[in-house]
Amino acid sequence: MNSGSKLVYPVVFAEKKREVYIEGEAVFDVAHMKDKPFVVSTKDFDIKVLGTVFNVSAYPDDKYSSTVLEQGKIELIYRGASILSQEKLDISPGYMAVFDRNQKTFEQQQVNTQKYLSWA
Repeated sequence: MNSGSKLVYPVVFAEKKREVYIEGEAVFDVAHMKDKPFVVSTKDFDIKVLGTVFNVSAYPDDKYSSTVLEQGKIELIYRGASILSQEKLDISPGYMAVFDRNQKTFEQQQVNTQKYLSWA
């Protein structure tokens, strides 16, 4: 976890899902468990983790939130203004997804992942 960050997690994970909430920045290295997916929730979107190493940056005062995938696979789920409205985005290793809070959109770009994960 980076400075100024907050991670909220249960004492015991639910039977069918491992879910945490992050405000700020952290690097996760998650083991794949087919019957118990890992979900990282931020103010703007959820990250469904499918066994991977990635960085998430979601500071409440920033205009953008982002995630960078080093290895594995993740799926971003933007809940939108409505419970019925969801946008999903699959991220491949070596890519960064940036969420613009004003436009409510994601953009993807290929990046050097070490630039975003070397601080951890």
